[in-house]
Order: sequence, then C-alpha cells, then structure tokens
Amino acid sequence: MSYVIHFWQLPQTRTYVILPVYLTRRLFHHIKRCAKSLYRASKLTGAHRPTIRALHLKPFKPIRIDILKKLSDYLTEHDHAEFSIDNLEVKIKWIGHPLSCGIRNPKLPFRIDTVNAVRVIVAMFNDGYIGRGGARGHGAMHYYNENSVLRSRIIASAVDAFGGDKESYPVREHRGNHHIPFPSVVRDLMKQIGVPAGRKVNHNSHIPSLIHASKRPDLWREWLRQTADDEGGVRLRHKAKSRHIYWRRCISFEPKILVKIKKREKPFLELTNELKETFVHRMPNLLKEEKELLDRLSIKCEVRPLSLYKIKTGEYRAKWELYIGGRENLEKFHQNVGFAHPRKSRLLFEALHSYK
Repeated sequence: MSYVIHFWQLPQTRTYVILPVYLTRRLFHHIKRCAKSLYRASKLTGAHRPTIRALHLKPFKPIRIDILKKLSDYLTEHDHAEFSIDNLEVKIKWIGHPLSCGIRNPKLPFRIDTVNAVRVIVAMFNDGYIGRGGARGHGAMHYYNENSVLRSRIIASAVDAFGGDKESYPVREHRGNHHIPFPSVVRDLMKQIGVPAGRKVNHNSHIPSLIHASKRPDLWREWLRQTADDEGGVRLRHKAKSRHIYWRRCISFEPKILVKIKKREKPFLELTNELKETFVHRMPNLLKEEKELLDRLSIKCEVRPLSLYKIKTGEYRAKWELYIGGRENLEKFHQNVGFAHPRKSRLLFEALHSYK
C-alpha cells in the first residue's frame, strides 16, 4: 500500500478543487490556443463547453477532479508541462465537495504514515463512525468523544496531516453529546485506508498494514496510546491490591448459535461448552494485533473473553478485554505509550506510586 495519496486518487466525480485564479485563467487560455476553439477543445478533452468557458468567467468556481485531469492530460500532451497533474496538485487552494466546507490549503499529496495522520486513523477505528449513506449520500464521518483534550488533539492532528484549520473540523453538540464532523475528503481517505462504514462490530477489521506491518515504534505507540485514550481505562483497587490497564472490544456473533441464550448478558464462564468453543474463535482482530504491538514493545498482556450480550435489535455481541497487569508492565506502558487523557494519566500515576 502506498503511504502517499494524491488528490486524483480520491473519487473523481464527486470531489472538486479550486486553483489560484491566475492559474485557472491561464489553463483556459492555453486550452483555447491549442484547440483553436471551445468546440474543438470540448471534443478533444471530453469536457463540456460551458465547463471550459467557466474557467475564464468563473475562475474561483470549484473544478471536478475528472475534468481537471482531462484538461491537464490534454495540455501535457501538447508540451505544456507546467499544467501537469503533479504541478497542479501542489497549487490547489481548496478541495472538497461544493456543498461542504472542504479543506482550505490542503497538504497535498496526503501522507498517511505520519504520527498525526495515524492518530486520526486510530480515532476513527475507536470512537469514530462513518455512516453508510443513503441512495445518493456516501455517509458522513464523525469522531465522538466527551473529553475536550482528546477532541483538541484530534483536531490539531487533522490540521497538521490534511490541512485546513479549526473551522474545517468544528466541534458540534447534539443532545448533550460532542462530536467532530469531518470533511468528505478525509472520509474518503479513511475508507481507502480500511476504516469500515457502519457498525464496526460487524466487520472484525484489522489494524491497517501501514501501522501493523511497519517497523516504526512511533506508529505502534500512537495506535496504542489513542486506543487506550478512547477505549481504555485504569482499574485501581487499593483493598484488593489490583492495578491494571484495560480496554475492550466487541464483535458480532452468529444468532443461530445463540438461540438458547435468554439473558441480556451472560458471562463467558456461564456459557455452555459448545458456545465457549465458538466464542474463543471469535476474538476481535484488533485486540489480537494490539497484543502483538504490545509484545513488540516488551509489554506483556492478556486477551480474555468476558461475556455475550444482546442489543435491542436482537443481535448478539461477544465482548473481549485486553488486560495489562503487573508493576513492570504498567511502568513500561507509562514510559513507552502513556495516556493523553488527563484522568486516565493521573490514575496510572497513582497506580504506579501505590506500589511499596
């Protein structure tokens, strides 16, 4: 997988760009000069005449990517290398859908192997959501989190990785819940990377290869830190002398196997042997691969089954937990990964200082 995504690799028929006014008008004049007329230019490039004319009359108007690529290819074939698609890419001032805010001053081409890009990717696998969309829509992408520190980190990372400013990634509130809506361009990037649309429990996704197959510990740490911030917690029980870090993930379970279960939630130990055998083969891929990342950092952990539970639709979910315990492992997690979440970071500090 390439770690660089060019703007023309996004959905070309529903993604638009804006070039500087002077460049758009020069593009129009060179096309007209090479083709001799707008009629011939339309025939040779495949772009409609009103679209070509708009380059001169409305140079600030967004241009669809597939049309810009046709015009660029035509001029490049006629020895106008300054209008090559690579040269145009670095001069794009805005990218997005005409009905959206898009991204101003995008950082093209997009590099997805940076720490900030990885932070956004991990957040989408955790507290993010991409809607499936309707007949015409393609699903909006949001990041849901009630912690203002984590929201601010995601916004700063998105600005650094993809461009734009805070207005491109506003914080919205709906019924007391805070979320960050993302531009359609970032959503399309996330889909290419492998973030699933709809309920993630139905997909059993893997950690993207750019992180899991990477030899860069900084990317492993970022995946684990953001996951712990979004999904994890610290248990500190002084009386029981129990201190550990954990996070949980769920995965859908075949209903035909669970017809005998009547309780809303049932602990793993109370399941029949037949269900236990099926359960242990349904470990979430993300937890399995997160354990591998921790192993690479010499942090020992366990992944264990917790329970089966039933949601309102009648579907069943298998709940699993990743568990990090022991003073040495907690210290290694603190030193190599850590929390950005203030409360969780404080609890881990207290847990480490509770050892005598």
